[in-house]
Amino acid sequence: MSVKERIKIFVKYKNISIIDFEKSINVANGYVNSISKSIGIDKINIILDKYPNLNIEWLLSGRGNMLKITEGTNFITESEIIYNKRCGTPIYDIDAIYGKEIKNFKIEDIIGYIDIPSISKDSKIVFVVGDSMSPKILDGDRIVIREIENLNYYNYGQMYLVLTADYRMLKYVRKHPTNKNLIILHSENINYDDIELPKKDIIKLFLVENILTIKSL
Repeated sequence: MSVKERIKIFVKYKNISIIDFEKSINVANGYVNSISKSIGIDKINIILDKYPNLNIEWLLSGRGNMLKITEGTNFITESEIIYNKRCGTPIYDIDAIYGKEIKNFKIEDIIGYIDIPSISKDSKIVFVVGDSMSPKILDGDRIVIREIENLNYYNYGQMYLVLTADYRMLKYVRKHPTNKNLIILHSENINYDDIELPKKDIIKLFLVENILTIKSL
């Protein structure tokens, strides 16, 4: 499926016409049908500004959901963690912020699996230490993450695990108001200041799909 076809699917979902969509992003009639393989970054930014819930990864590659995933908290019990067989989404003995390297996930770091419908089996589960995202994410919670392959595009407003050469940071990614080469990293905890980060410093980027709180019985 092409970018043009995915745009038409999104337009149909929005219950508007192709012409109305083209007007909304300030392009001439017939623009959508003229798209061959890809669209320029300027048009992408206009589309995302106008339709912030559209998942840019889906639009460009077809991967993931059409709409942005809104991370939510799932409450599960220890009994739902599977230790004796490979089934579901792997839980890694890796802290999202500190500790072991998160660049490469190794089988020997898997300590169990969680098998529930709302969590993709292709994602990964890691631990969180710290309070920068509290009360949304508490110390000891798990997060479900999925690596983003294209580092040129962001679903602004979403929560990401951001890896640089020096830091691993769990933050909301926001659009910089004046500099397209920077992003704003925003914490849930009001005691943490925003961070301006050059996009070029990002080594890896993981979208936070779900938050898991493990409850003891």
